[in-house]
Amino acid sequence: MNRATALKLLNLSESEVTPAVIRARRRTLLAEHHPDKGGDVATFHAIAEAADFLLQDEESADLFGDIFDDIAKKRRAL
Repeated sequence: MNRATALKLLNLSESEVTPAVIRARRRTLLAEHHPDKGGDVATFHAIAEAADFLLQDEESADLFGDIFDDIAKKRRAL
């Protein structure tokens, strides 16, 4: 799974990607494509995987952003 594929599966643009939006879109699409409601199992799992990928990607970006912000603050303090 890559970012472009995940965005396409969730029908999201790069500009609207936030953890809250990803979770909301995942909830909506999983309900729509749930196998118990006649949805395809493969599509259901692909949507879940795409959302998990993007959420993990966003959390990593936040973590690294915080680390770099801390480094920048320490450098400015010197």
